Amino acid sequence: LSRGLGDVYKRQNTDSLKIGTNKIICTAKGNNGLEASSQFDIIRSTTYNKTAVFFEDSITKRYGSKSHNYSWANYIGDNYDLKYSLNRGKSGWRVSNTDNNYINNLVLKERGNKYDFVILHGGCNDIGNDVALGKISSSYDPKTFDDQTFIGGLEKYLYTVVTQWPKARIGYIINYSTPNNRIRPVAKSSIYYAEMRKVLKKWNVPYLDLFNGVAFDGRSYSTILSVDTNRYLPDTLHLNDEGYKVISPYIYGWMQTLNQWKDPR
Repeated sequence: LSRGLGDVYKRQNTDSLKIGTNKIICTAKGNNGLEASSQFDIIRSTTYNKTAVFFEDSITKRYGSKSHNYSWANYIGDNYDLKYSLNRGKSGWRVSNTDNNYINNLVLKERGNKYDFVILHGGCNDIGNDVALGKISSSYDPKTFDDQTFIGGLEKYLYTVVTQWPKARIGYIINYSTPNNRIRPVAKSSIYYAEMRKVLKKWNVPYLDLFNGVAFDGRSYSTILSVDTNRYLPDTLHLNDEGYKVISPYIYGWMQTLNQWKDPR
């Protein structure tokens, strides 16, 4: 397995290896002097040598990490094939513009910087502070978004992202379930995330549903993260270092499925 080049191939008992533009040819010589060759297609990851920025709250900011210096943004940047990964998470920041800590302002600060992947997150602080849910606008005009509400703020957040990086691969991570958290219980969070999915669909932004989704291996993300225990969520909300390590490969795998954003307007 070759990770450094971003090309995946298997090689066994080979005497020579020839790498072409789109093919790998492996040739092996047996004890009887006969040669055999096998040809493999090169599979190049979509993240290879690309840049990514992660906009989120304390969960991306790595609040739960022992060193406060490690989250899925950092893990993916350090262990996979991205050229560069920027963690733009800030503790306490919201999807709504209700407490002078609006995630959209973090997006605006990156204006002019190019990114191939723009990965979004957010909503936990809005839910925890009982921000008004709001309604989905029938328009794509930002003047019609009430950013004092959760939904209006989310639409403004998405509008700013797709306006600044219309050719990027854009995706949203819906937060995992927090059943033991008293101010963000599953029943309450479900209402917000149900509307969030509708907004993301409207804006043609694919999402990774850690809340009630199922991974490629057939397990729910809630099971993978053992959300009903304190194994990975010691404070019932934030992931610890081990939690980030467990979930990051799934996020990286999902990133491989993202395509360039297509404008639905």
